[in-house]
Amino acid sequence: MRFIGKGSRVAVTGRLRGIFYNPEGTEGGGQLRLVVVADHITYLSPLRKEGATETQARARK
Repeated sequence: MRFIGKGSRVAVTGRLRGIFYNPEGTEGGGQLRLVVVADHITYLSPLRKEGATETQARARK
């Protein structure tokens, strides 16, 4: 598994799944949460080296 940082570009193939969440258990309330179910992830941004700043990462391109 590979981890990315904020602002990294990825392409995801999959679907969205809606989950109704009602913490109080009452009728008429609650929230709809969307969950991304990814079948395939393509990393479009190269990994940055440890300690590299965003400006240094752009300068390498």
